[in-house]
Formats: sequence, C-alpha cells, structure tokens
Amino acid sequence: MAFVFTRLHRTVSNLRRRQYRPVLTAIIAVLIIIIVPYSSASSGLGWAGAVESEYTMGTAVTYSPSGDLLASGHKNAVLISDPLTQDIFQEFLVDFPILSLEFTSNASHLIIGMESELPNTPGTVVFERMNSGDYARAKHTEDGKDVDAISVSSDDTLFATATEEGSIAEWHIDTGTGSNLDLELQYPAIHDGHINCIDHSHNGQDLLSGGDDGIVILWDRNNQTEITRWETNDPIVDCTFSPDGSVMAWIGGGSLYLRNYDQTYSYSGQYDISESASQVEFQNSDTLAILVDEITSSSRHIEFVNASSLPIQVDGTLYLPHQSIQFSLNPSMNQLAVATNSEYVAIYSDMVPQETEIPSSIDTDQDNVPDQIDEDDDGDGILDLYDNICASGNNCQLKPDPEFMRNVRIELNGNQVIIRDTIHLDGQQSAFIRNLVADSISDPSRVDQAEYDDYLFSMCSEYSESEIKSRWMNHLQFENSTFIANTVDCKIDSGLYATRSSDSGTRISISWTVTGISTSTLNSPYNMSLLNGLLLPSSSIAQVVHTFPIRVEVDDISGMTFVEEIWDRRDAELEIAVITPPETEPTEIESVIDIIVDYWYAVFFAIVCIGSLAYTAIVRRSNRVDFSDLDTDDDEYDDDWEELVDDAAAWDEDMHIPAKKKRQPKPPAAVKNDLKRKPKPPAAVRADLQLQVEENIKVRKVRKTAPSDIKSSDEVKVDFAHLIDDSESISSDVTTSEEEEQMDDALSFITSEPEEKAKKRRRVRRKKSND
Repeated sequence: MAFVFTRLHRTVSNLRRRQYRPVLTAIIAVLIIIIVPYSSASSGLGWAGAVESEYTMGTAVTYSPSGDLLASGHKNAVLISDPLTQDIFQEFLVDFPILSLEFTSNASHLIIGMESELPNTPGTVVFERMNSGDYARAKHTEDGKDVDAISVSSDDTLFATATEEGSIAEWHIDTGTGSNLDLELQYPAIHDGHINCIDHSHNGQDLLSGGDDGIVILWDRNNQTEITRWETNDPIVDCTFSPDGSVMAWIGGGSLYLRNYDQTYSYSGQYDISESASQVEFQNSDTLAILVDEITSSSRHIEFVNASSLPIQVDGTLYLPHQSIQFSLNPSMNQLAVATNSEYVAIYSDMVPQETEIPSSIDTDQDNVPDQIDEDDDGDGILDLYDNICASGNNCQLKPDPEFMRNVRIELNGNQVIIRDTIHLDGQQSAFIRNLVADSISDPSRVDQAEYDDYLFSMCSEYSESEIKSRWMNHLQFENSTFIANTVDCKIDSGLYATRSSDSGTRISISWTVTGISTSTLNSPYNMSLLNGLLLPSSSIAQVVHTFPIRVEVDDISGMTFVEEIWDRRDAELEIAVITPPETEPTEIESVIDIIVDYWYAVFFAIVCIGSLAYTAIVRRSNRVDFSDLDTDDDEYDDDWEELVDDAAAWDEDMHIPAKKKRQPKPPAAVKNDLKRKPKPPAAVRADLQLQVEENIKVRKVRKTAPSDIKSSDEVKVDFAHLIDDSESISSDVTTSEEEEQMDDALSFITSEPEEKAKKRRRVRRKKSND
C-alpha cells in the first residue's frame, strides 16, 4: 500500500508545474479514497459536550500534562475548565488576541502567545498558579510577533518562541527584570519567513523547528547550532517529538514525514494525507493524530494513523461537523478538545464519566446522583426547574415525560425483528450542536441542508456497528430461538435541519434502527427477555443522555402489544410473555365480507344471472316495434295551437278599453238639497224663528200668588215650528239612511277587486277540434 502512495506522490511531484496538475490531483484523491477503505473506520470517540466561554473566536486549546485542566483562548480571554464536567474554574483577559497556549509539566505556569502587532508590547505572557488554584499574571516578553508556537523545556525552566527578526529565543519562565523575562538562549535567524513550529527533545539536548521556507532544522541547544536539516518544497505547518522521544514528525504539502531521533536521523515513514492538514500530535509512541481543518474531498476530520510499522495505516477517523482551528489530546484519557473559532470548545471522548456508587438517599432516575443535588431527577432531559407539566399535575420533576425519555420499540413478524432505539438530547447539548453546525459551512443563522448532511455523516460515523449488533444479540433473547442482527441504521429524526442557531429550546432526536432475524419463526404464545439493561452505543453522542429510565414497547404480528412505561436501571431483566390476543366479535360489515369470501362461487353465479337478465332486458327494449304512427286517434294536445289560442285571449284582455261615461248637468244648490232631502226654509221664516228664540231668552219668570185665566188672543199667529220639526225629523231619517248607504258603498268598494282584475280570466287550454 505504501508503494502505491509513493508512486502517486512522485507522479504529482513530477507534473507539479503542468497545467493538468489539478485534474490529476483530483483523480489521485479519488483513487486514495477507493484504495484505502479503512480510512472511514470509527475513531472510538464521540461527542461528549462543550465548554462555553463568554467570548468568541476560540483559536487555541491545550490540556495540562495531567489532563485535569483544559485551557482555551477566545480572542483576548483565557478559559480554564474541567474537561470531564465542563465546569469553568477561571476566565481572565490578556493584552491581545491569543494564538497559542502551553502548560509546564506540573501546570504551575501557563505561557500564552499573543498576536502582538505593536512594537515594545507583550508578545508572550506567563501566568503562575496560586495556592487557591487560580492563575495570576507574572511576567512577559516584548519580543515576538504572532507568537503561535511555544515549547517548554523538559526541566520547566525555559520556554522557546520565535522572535520578530526570524530567530528563536529561549526565555526564563519565572525570572526577569521588572515585568520582563530574562533571555537565556538565542538561535541564529536561519529560517526565511515565519516559524510555524518549535519543540524540545525529551532529553533536553536538542530543539526542532520548521517554517514557511519548507525547512526543518534540528538544533543543538548547547551551542545553538544547526545539527541537520530537511528541505521540502512546501511550507512546514507543524512539527513535534514523539512521547518517548524516539521519532520526529512534521507535516507539509499534504504529507506526514517521520524520522528516527537517533544518531542516524534515518527515514521512518511517510504518509500522504491532505494539503489542508494543519496540525499533528502524538497520541502515543506509535499513533499520530492529524488535523485536516478544511472541507476538501471529505469533511473536516482528525485522522489517526498507526506508524508502528510500514506501510502506515489509518486506525480511525473522527469527522468534525464544525470549524476546527486547533486540537489537543488529553494525556491521561482517550479524549480530545477542539477550538472551533467560536465561544465553544468541542470535546470528544470514548466515555462520559458516571457515578458508580449507589447513594443512600433518594435517586429517582438511578443515575447514582441523589435527587437533592441532581438537576434532572427523573432522567427525561428536562431540568427540574422547568419540569412542571405532567398528567398528574404535581411532582412532575419525579415523573419522566414518555416523549423525551429513551424509547425502545421492538417489532416482531414471524422471524423478522426490527428494533428502534430513540433518544433526545437535552436542551443544552442541542443548542451547542446547533450553534456549531450552523456556522460550519455557510450562513451562521440557521442549519442548511449541506450542514445537516455533514453533521449526520459525522454523528453516524462515531459508533461501532459491530458493537451494537453484538450487544443487541446479547440483550434480546427468545424462547427456543436466537436473535441475529444484520444491519444498523442511524438517523436524526428531528430538531436540527432548518433550525435557527438562536433556538435554545428544540431538542434533537436521534434513533438507531437494528434489523435482524430469529433462527426460528416466532408464533405466539412464546416468551422473550431483555437482559443486561439495554446499553446505548458507546463512544457516540448517546453517551451524553440518560440510559435509564426506558419506555419499552413490543408489537407482535399476532396483534399483541406489550408496554413497559418505566423500566429502571436496577431491574436487570425484563420478562415478556407474548400471547395471542382474544378474537373480537366481527361487525356486520365484516360478517358480510366473510360470507362473500367463503361463498364466492355463489356470489359469482348470482352476478352472472343478474347480468344476463339485465342484458336480455336491454336487448328486448332496443328491438321493440313502435305502433304509435298507426294510431288515427290522436288524443294528444297540439301545443302550438293551444299557445296560439292563449295568446289571442291574452291580447283580447289587454286590448279591452272601458267606455267613457257621459257628463251629467250639475243642478243648483237648492235642488241638490232637495235631492238630499235637506230643504232650507225661506229667509223670512228663518228670521221669524230667530226672533222667537231671542224673545224666549228675554222673558223673566215671576211667581204668581193667584191663578188667573188666560185670555186667548184673537190674533192668529202663524207658526212654522212644525215645518222645522218635521224637517229635522225627515233630515235625521234621511241622514241615517244616506250614512248607511255610504257605509255599504264603502264596504263594497273596499272588499271588491279592481275592475281590470275582475275582468281577467284564467287561461284555459282548449282542445283542438278534430274538424
């Protein structure tokens, strides 16, 4: 395999200046991916959380030599945290943006390299650890610009940096004049350009450096002279010694170069990686981790290569779905941290530490953390502070939400078995991932399709498929049968794609689907068991969620459904009896359908008979003889004739004009009164009557004492009172009669219809005459 890589590398080198080099490089990259299939092997590391700073632009990160402290640089701030719990110990500010960090071997001092653009300003500053555990500022150096490479000597007395003139200087860590550190050693300025890496040998005798000029130099610290050098055509971006001090390694031009650190300085190996490779660190004496910090033909990743023998092989690859500026390996455990050019430091590990001692006080979710200090008592990923919604309405922090707790669903169909294991990340972990992924490729405001696909590929490459298969074959046991797992599928159900980076509430749902078979067909009734607690995939993102409690659901093809709402950690085994459910009475429709299915031949015969009869009736009806033309007695009405008669009748009615009445002569007023039977006396009679009324008014009544005979007068008086009385009586009678007539006329007028309406006649349909 090394021979293939060597030939490919030489071919590219020979054609370097030709115009077809980009095309050949792309073809070679594809061939490398095809020839080296093991490069996609799992790294054994999974997402373990993140440390969050108040400041952005995380560009540097390093572990203390004991691995109990993690230092990260975020613009002008340094963050000191616990790599296991991600708790923050201290955060302090320095003068300029941070480019590099380095601990002494006992973590008593922290050396910080900065981006010092101004002359006579601090380039490197040293912080000393106090008895309280916090770091306090001590002294600094003013020589240095863009100090991104620092190396501490093995005796912790000196540290080396590049100077502004292009040379290398070694400074005392804790001695100096005033605030400036003392200079101990000065190396000649041989490198042309920026010096990218510096490292001390473990025996303390030599110093290794590499720069943009493509030269790697091994220096003698005793006299600051060059021992030997190696030249390449590409800038050297990083160089280091192995932990046991036996090998020197550097990367440049997309290749890893190894040399033995002995008297021969002989060739130890070479491995082509990617032109985007930017950093190399030894995980142990045989394994190196190499960072590829840009998306090229593959995602950003850290590649772990085994250099114990030739050819160099890839042990595993950790794909990084976020920006990656620098990484650091934990010296004491299988863990690494990545600076992401943001406020987050991403941490990957093969396990998340858990309490193993069972507490004496109440522990509801059985995570060995007592409820009195546990922020999530029921294990559903909802903090007790916000866990206030549940069916009972009280003590919701002790009752896990079935939707967000771990769910395991097992479907059984004969000998086919499908297992679906679903988890929900809590709100904090979901927010960490969403922010990092949203800023990995394009617009940082939301997670787009490319970023989602990149993260899905990264997450689903973390776990070991063989481990999941093996575990489920041990967890799931059938009576008189054995489960064999065939495939494992990983997917993100919800909570990531198209979500905004500011979304801190939506939880990411992830599921693993395992498919397999049982060695014999499962016919109910039968028994099955779940053993050993159903462990989640190790070295994966699942390690940041609660394994218990679990909601278990089993569905059999017979119709039986078994549900265990809450399965706790300390119930080591779960026994399930799969029985045939009782048959339900069929409905009327189902009964009819069953009869049709059972006696289909009778139904078919009935359909054929009915169809034949219908066909015969249609044929006979279409072939009948119509004798209507031979019928001489036409009793049907002629619609045209009737319409003509009706129109003539309507025209006659519309054209009827009433005759005008002749005008009668108007009689005089006296005649009108006579006709009305209201005669009026002559004027003399009316004057006489008026005089009598006035005389009667003037007569005064007197009281007489003795009656006397009244002498009749010889004069004959003409009295017309009888005429008036008769006239009034007659007038009264006439008036009454006339009023009654007028009332009768009025009533008849009101109740009668208008003359034109009365004249309208109902249209009739006349039969046409046969004549």
